[in-house]
Amino acid sequence: MRLNSWLANLYRRLANPNFRNCIRRGRKPSMAVSPMIESLEHRRMLSPVSAPNYKLETEILPAIPGEQITNILTTPQLQAASGAQPITTHQGATSNQGAGLVIIPTFDATITSDPNAATIEGTINNVIAEYEASFTDQITVNITFQEMASGLGQSNFYIFSVPYTSVRSALVTGASTGNDAIAVAHLPNTANDPVLGNADVDLKPANLRALGLGGNVASDGTIGLNTSLCNLDRTAILPDKYDLAAVAAHEIDEILGLGSNVGGSGDIWLQDLFRYDQSGNRSFAVGSNVQAFFSIDGTTDLVQFNQSGSGDYGDWAGEATPLVQDAFGSPGITVDPGSVEFTALDVQGYHYVAPPTAIQLSSTQVPERDAIGTVVGNFSTTEASPPPTTFTDSLVPGAGSTDNSSFSINASGQLVTNAVFNFQTKSSYQIRVRSTDGNNNFVDMNFTITVIPEPTTLTVDILGDTPVAGHTTLRQAVITADTDVVGDTIVFASGLSGTIALTQGELPITVPMTITGPGSGVIAVSGGNSSRVFDVDDSSGVMQNVSITGLRLTGGNGVGTNNTGFGGAVYN
Repeated sequence: MRLNSWLANLYRRLANPNFRNCIRRGRKPSMAVSPMIESLEHRRMLSPVSAPNYKLETEILPAIPGEQITNILTTPQLQAASGAQPITTHQGATSNQGAGLVIIPTFDATITSDPNAATIEGTINNVIAEYEASFTDQITVNITFQEMASGLGQSNFYIFSVPYTSVRSALVTGASTGNDAIAVAHLPNTANDPVLGNADVDLKPANLRALGLGGNVASDGTIGLNTSLCNLDRTAILPDKYDLAAVAAHEIDEILGLGSNVGGSGDIWLQDLFRYDQSGNRSFAVGSNVQAFFSIDGTTDLVQFNQSGSGDYGDWAGEATPLVQDAFGSPGITVDPGSVEFTALDVQGYHYVAPPTAIQLSSTQVPERDAIGTVVGNFSTTEASPPPTTFTDSLVPGAGSTDNSSFSINASGQLVTNAVFNFQTKSSYQIRVRSTDGNNNFVDMNFTITVIPEPTTLTVDILGDTPVAGHTTLRQAVITADTDVVGDTIVFASGLSGTIALTQGELPITVPMTITGPGSGVIAVSGGNSSRVFDVDDSSGVMQNVSITGLRLTGGNGVGTNNTGFGGAVYN
């Protein structure tokens, strides 16, 4: 963000009557004595030469009457730059009271009187809920939201000056993620910052509170949104409109702490500690021929910073996949705050709880014919960052949820059956599972549950070869067993005797099975001199484990699938 030194000095003098002496000594007052507060305005501006894309620029608060500047700097509630009337407010809903980060939105009259107020407020509240779900810091952030008639979005906020040593110490103490550990390992334990060599670093009040360094203000800032240029929700995406949720998220990021003082005067802002050039050296330079990257270690570049003077130097340059903090927006798309923005806030002192990344199911197989309530497997969830979290698993609609109704998840996080499965009827089932952590972050995954066939016993109770309702012929039993690859057993009903005449040709067997008759003198199976009796062949040349006992085989002539003239009783 580029600062006009004269205007900045005017702000400082108005905010702190002792600042004049500090200027003479060439230093800023200690936060412990009298915090230096600057009121700045970040604007995302329209650029007619870049249509259909808006350029997002940063500008200083425009010149306004002196008494209004005094009001802005000496009262905790920011006032609108466009007039002297106080903002009328309507408090919005929050979703995370007491559970971690809380952002309380206050909607002023420009929003509450808008015919689309419910939609606008709903979109903003949804964005807020995403931030609350992603950070566990026990702080409350108060933000006023208002509509504006020019530009795309803007934010007003305070700046506090804090010794670098205090900031580094707080970052080291509060480190809770792997990224935090890497970031603080690359912050030198020196008296002055590693970028410009100054004693102080400038932070926004919400970021200070996240670090435990004070920064208590009644209002953390005001966000202006040009709703006339935005798709107010995501039910209908007009190609020439911008995503209101993305614009709101961009400005919330900057109220929370993102932003840069590159191109300005004075101290670095906190984000500038993680600004590196392509060689891995910290960079505070600007220009179209200068590259700068957001990195937590100077080696792995997470995203490139914008270096164009027509955009905000603290924003991303923009890559193939649009990000919320890009300096240049594009209409007709939706963008959510992602891992890069959340990582930036994380290493600046917030406690980021990344969404769960995967769900595991200990088993995805269930035996056929097992009773309702059979446990298929246990769920577990992979989380990307500490602290360890208790997850709630549920079956949810969506792609891959076709067979959700056939299962349920019990209180122990186990997948259990709601039906008795039959392999011959259906051999696999599709379910969709969601695992949700205590901050309402979740991950969805699809699973295929496979039915495992199990051996069964089939009873032949009729001598004929033609199906009869309510009865099982030998041919029906063989066909059924032949679809079950695990080796069914065929037996004969007690008292059944005589000859089974095969009128429909041989009985083909392609899988292991056992056929046990009551004795060769009790039941005979005849090919009627027109076909063989059994053809055991799976067409692969692999021997099948087939056992046929207790039957008399007669009248076979070697005619069938394999017309070899051999194997009148059994061809194998």
